[in-house]
Amino acid sequence: MANIRNTVLVALMQVGVIVGGVLGAGVFYKTAAVTNAKLPLPILALVTYGGFGLCLPLIWVTLALLTRRRPEVGDEVKRLIHWLGIALLIGLGAFMIYADVTPWLGIMWRMDGESSE
Repeated sequence: MANIRNTVLVALMQVGVIVGGVLGAGVFYKTAAVTNAKLPLPILALVTYGGFGLCLPLIWVTLALLTRRRPEVGDEVKRLIHWLGIALLIGLGAFMIYADVTPWLGIMWRMDGESSE
């Protein structure tokens, strides 16, 4: 399960989700700039700091490959790290979908935590 091929595939999917989320945020950012709409906080975070999100797959794949290489680390730990990468992929996907879809639905979260619908 936790071989090098699967680890690289999960890392590539994580990068793809981050890039897709940042590109989706860029579409709304451009639309909001043309229409003078207010930008929600998740879109601002993705447009401003989305590139730093690429550090997450890099850290995970480095940890996964280093633990895979060590013979004294058990198979349970290797499987756990692989499943943590899949959990990171699901979490990234959920955040990107939330950040990119909610502005189109009219849900705007402000800095004070209140929503305006």
